[in-house]
Amino acid sequence: MDLHAVRYRLDGPAGRGDEVLHGCPDLRGGHRALTDETRLTIVVTLSVSPGLACSGFTQDVTASVLTRHFRVLREADLIRQHDVGTRRFNTLRKEDLDQRFPGLLDLVLKESVGRVSPT
Repeated sequence: MDLHAVRYRLDGPAGRGDEVLHGCPDLRGGHRALTDETRLTIVVTLSVSPGLACSGFTQDVTASVLTRHFRVLREADLIRQHDVGTRRFNTLRKEDLDQRFPGLLDLVLKESVGRVSPT
C-alpha cells in the first residue's frame, strides 16, 4: 500500500469512484509524465477545458491507450479524476502544482505552444 496516498470513496457504480490522492506533486514524476506528446496534449486541453470527460478527448489512440495516459497523469499528481454515473471527468491540479512549483505549469503550457494543441 502506498503510505503517501489517501483513498476515499465517491458516489458511483461499484468498482468505480475510488480516487487516490497523493501528497504533493513530484517534479520528477510530472516531468516524466509530460515527456509524452499525448499526455502533454491532455494537460494542455485540460488547461483550456477544465472538467472534461474522458470521452471528450479526440486522440488518435485507442480507448485503452488513452486510459493508460490518464493513469500516468493521475499517478504523477498532474490531474484529478472523478466519476459521475458512468462518466469520468478530469481536472488539472493547477492550484496544487502552482503551490508546490510556482510558475512551472504556466511555463510548460507556454513552451507547448506550437508543439501540441488542445483537442
